[in-house]
Order: sequence, then structure tokens, then C-alpha cells
Amino acid sequence: MQRWKNILFNTTFFFNCLLLFIVLFYSSLFVPAWVQVIGRMHPLLIHFPIVLLILYIVWNIWLSKKFTPSESLQLTGDLLLLVSALSAAITALMGLLLSKESGYDADALSLHKWSGVSLAFISFTWYLLRNTLSRLKIASVITSTAVLILLFVTGDLGADITHGQDYLLAPVLPETKPQQVALEDAVVFTNMVQPVLQAKCISCHNSKKAKGELLMETTAQLLKGGKDGPIWDTA
Repeated sequence: MQRWKNILFNTTFFFNCLLLFIVLFYSSLFVPAWVQVIGRMHPLLIHFPIVLLILYIVWNIWLSKKFTPSESLQLTGDLLLLVSALSAAITALMGLLLSKESGYDADALSLHKWSGVSLAFISFTWYLLRNTLSRLKIASVITSTAVLILLFVTGDLGADITHGQDYLLAPVLPETKPQQVALEDAVVFTNMVQPVLQAKCISCHNSKKAKGELLMETTAQLLKGGKDGPIWDTA
């Protein structure tokens, strides 16, 4: 088991070094097509660090206190945190590769990028300092809380980019219903077309995420079209 622990540690260390290298030279980074495929696995793997870190936080604050301290118990916690740090580093790395594709709002992407990278580095640092932090309960609780908050913020920023603003909290926010108008008073685009675009298309074609460089938030943006020009011929 110790051998596997060493392998996991060295692998996590490698990916964190690679992540740091890419962050430092991000502006000069060129991502070929075959590497873009790797970057697009970011949404597939993003759930692993989320679940694993939450599991470790629960383990660290509550579950580990329910058992008699032992070497096997310590090893279980160490492996859980180490795998969490590894998955966070790999996911952040794929996110950086994905971010080099066009169609994302620079400001929204920057916040998500730095929060994701920070989460990866903090997770690995937490593993390195785990023994020191475990001796002080308050330090352990503060670290767990800070990581949980950062995890929530990072996920929320990513959800806003992928699914639209306030996606995570939408179910608990006041619902904005479109104004009902009589058929004879309806404006074709505003009252008939735009609500459909808002429900089905805006999540991928907005100012934060413009797939194909196509924006659909206003009539002017829709008429302008995307990277291949107007979406229909009005001639």
C-alpha cells in the first residue's frame, strides 16, 4: 500500500508542476487539435475532485473522530486526500487546455481558471501539511471550510459559463416569467422567437460563452451571425 501511496504522490507532484508550468506560460500556449480532445474531457472529470474533496472534508471533520486512531485509519485519510489532490490537478489542467478554445468571455473564464488552479494547488498543499493541521482542530476546521467555499465558488463560476448566469441557484431564485401579450399585439421576435432562444440556445451563445462566436442575446447579435457569417441569407 505504501508503494501505491508513493506512486500517487509522485504523480500528483508531477501534474502540479505541469499545471504551474502551463499557468506561467499560458499566454504563449498553443493547443493542437488532438490536445483539445483532452481538454474537452474537463466537464467529464470535474465531478471527481468535487466529490472526493467533500468526502475528505466529511472524513476529516467528523468520520475520523469516530474511530480509534490507527495506522490504517491514517492511511485511508491520506489516500483519500491524495487522490482528491490528483484529480483536482488533472481537472484543472484539462480546464486550462479547454480555455484556449475561442468563444468564452475572458473575465468570466479568468475567475474560473484561477479558482480552479488555486483549488488544485491548495489541495496538494493541504496534503503536504496534513499532519501539522491535524494536531490543531481549529486549523483543520478552518482549512476544510475554506476548501469547501472555494470548491463551491469554482463550481458556480464554471456552471455560469457552461449553463448561463445563476444556473446553480436558479431553482431557489424568484422565477422571471415572460410577459403575456395578446396574439394580435405580439411582436414576432420579442414575444415568440426570443423566449425559445432564451430557453434552448442562450446557454451556449451568450457573452460568457459564445460557441462558434455566435451571440443570441440581442437581435443585432443574432443578425450579425458567428464565425461563419450570418446564420441566414436575408437577400
